[in-house]
Amino acid sequence: MAADKKSFLLYCDQKGVWDKLNDDQAGKLIKHIIAYVNDENPTAPDFITELAFEPIKQQLKRDLKEWEEKRHERSLAGKAGAKARWQPMATDGNRINEMAKMAVNDNVNVTVNANVNGNVTVSDNTKTLDWFKNQIDSIFMESMKMNHKGKDIDQAIKDSYAHMAADPHRLARAEPSDCKKLLNTWLTNIKTNGNRNGFKGGVSETVPTFSGDYSSKL
Repeated sequence: MAADKKSFLLYCDQKGVWDKLNDDQAGKLIKHIIAYVNDENPTAPDFITELAFEPIKQQLKRDLKEWEEKRHERSLAGKAGAKARWQPMATDGNRINEMAKMAVNDNVNVTVNANVNGNVTVSDNTKTLDWFKNQIDSIFMESMKMNHKGKDIDQAIKDSYAHMAADPHRLARAEPSDCKKLLNTWLTNIKTNGNRNGFKGGVSETVPTFSGDYSSKL
C-alpha cells in the first residue's frame, strides 16, 4: 500500500471465496489481508489462507496501480491550473506595477510605496500639522513669542510644516528638534527679510540659544 493510501476495497464478487471458508478460516484470511495492506509482508498461516488470498492480492495490486495513476494525473492538473492562473499575471506589466505600488502599512502607519523602476516613497500618515504643532513645546513657544508676533508664529508653523511635508522622506524622519529648527529658520527670515518664504535670504536651519531658563530647558 502507498503511504498516503488509507483505505482499500473488497468486492462483492469475492463472496464465493468467503462462503467456502468456515469462521476460523475467514478470520485468518481477513487478518492476513489487514497485515498485507499495512505493509507488514505477512506469511500465510496455512495453505487455505494462502490460496484464498491470492486473487484478493492481485485485485489489491490493480487497485493500488489505478490509485497512483489518478493521483499523478491530479498532481499534473493542479500544476497546470496554477500555471494558467499565474502566468498571465507574471507577464502583465500593468499588474506587476499595480502590485508593486500596493502600500505596506505597519503599526505606526508608515506607508512605503514602490514601483517596478525601484523608486520608493515613504510617508507617515500620523505626522499631520497637529503633530508638528505638538513638537513645539511650551517653553520653546514662549521664547519665540519674546521675539516674534503671535500671528507671524501661527503662519510660520503652517508654512514650515508645509515645507517639511513637501519632502516625505524628511517628514518621516522628523523629530521634535527638526521641527524647532525649521520653525526658528522661518521666523528668523520673516523678521530679517520681511517675507513669508522662510528660505529666501539663505538663512540656515538652527535651533536658537536663549538666555536664562530657556536654554537650559530646551
